[in-house]
Amino acid sequence: MEYNPPCWNCTRYGPGKGDPDICGSCDAFPKGIPEIIWHGLFDHESPLGGEKDGLLFEADDKRIGNPVRMPEKRLKRLQAKSQHRMAIHSLRFSLRA
Repeated sequence: MEYNPPCWNCTRYGPGKGDPDICGSCDAFPKGIPEIIWHGLFDHESPLGGEKDGLLFEADDKRIGNPVRMPEKRLKRLQAKSQHRMAIHSLRFSLRA
């Protein structure tokens, strides 16, 4: 199954290390890319906070348009886990307001 997160098009992207459910890691987020960036809900050409050495998105012309290939079962698990985390985050945010 193919998936094309914005991070895949960045020169700083690298595959997830350790946790098989981590979206991925990169030079800016070596412990795991925040899901809000991974799913394209935040444009990482601006700082989110927590980036290592202030690194931001840098387009990789060789990767643009080439989707990540991963087993369908793993992709569905990642998507379900991400939706759950995003729902919890939204709920916490709305409770603060």
